[in-house]
Amino acid sequence: MIMISSKTGQRLAKARASELAALNHWVKYPSQENWEVWQKTQIERAAAGSELGDELIADRHHEAEGD
Repeated sequence: MIMISSKTGQRLAKARASELAALNHWVKYPSQENWEVWQKTQIERAAAGSELGDELIADRHHEAEGD
């Protein structure tokens, strides 16, 4: 079983929720400003995903075999 810190998991979940909310807002109210907000949330989600990857690498999960 792979364990991640709650801080990392929360950051990723919040970033994804923000991304979806911004996307929905942009779809309902298309504008350059709303598109830029959505782009910023994608960057934050990518950073959170990288943090999760770094944590898994530090715990050597990338070398584990199995499911």
